[in-house]
Parts: sequence; structure tokens; C-alpha cells
Amino acid sequence: MDYNVVFVGIARKAGYRIACWQFFKFGFPVMVSSVVLSALYLWLFFLR
Repeated sequence: MDYNVVFVGIARKAGYRIACWQFFKFGFPVMVSSVVLSALYLWLFFLR
């Protein structure tokens, strides 16, 4: 199940409109930071 679609649907029912670009501007930096932190964690604790 795609939780982004569920989130946007719930927000729309509550009266908030979220555009694709608006979602991307918030979601992309969050995704990049979580990937970088995960890679750093794996490198520090398992690959050294």
C-alpha cells in the first residue's frame, strides 16, 4: 500500500490541498537524509 496516497487522501478530506511539488520539496530531503544516515550507520558498525 502506498502510504503517500493515503496521507494525501486524508489531508484532502480534512480540507488541505497538497500538490506533488509541495510534497516533493519536503519528502526528498527527508529521504536523502535518512539514506545517508542509514549508510553511515551501516558503514560504522558493520563494514569497518
